[in-house]
Amino acid sequence: GPMQTVVDLVNPIAKQAGFTATSDESIGKMGKAEKEMQAKMGIKVNSSDQKMYTHSNGDTLMISRMDMSSDEIEMKMLTVHLMNAKKMSDLGREFEQQSQ
Repeated sequence: GPMQTVVDLVNPIAKQAGFTATSDESIGKMGKAEKEMQAKMGIKVNSSDQKMYTHSNGDTLMISRMDMSSDEIEMKMLTVHLMNAKKMSDLGREFEQQSQ
């Protein structure tokens, strides 16, 4: 599908930046609660696919594609995002302290 073209572009750049492709596809899979919530909202996920990379500094790079639809809309999303769980939780703690 269209995601492969993006993977082909990102792959060499990610490797050069020190990322390693991961085979753990379970990270992006939907849990039971997510599926139930989507069913209640009338959203149907027609297909989803992803490719993940990890870095020794804790960063995760994810390319994901998701096709979803409801009675009113049809969405096709293709995203590339960079996350760092530790930085996000540190930022969350900092925000909590500031709001007290």
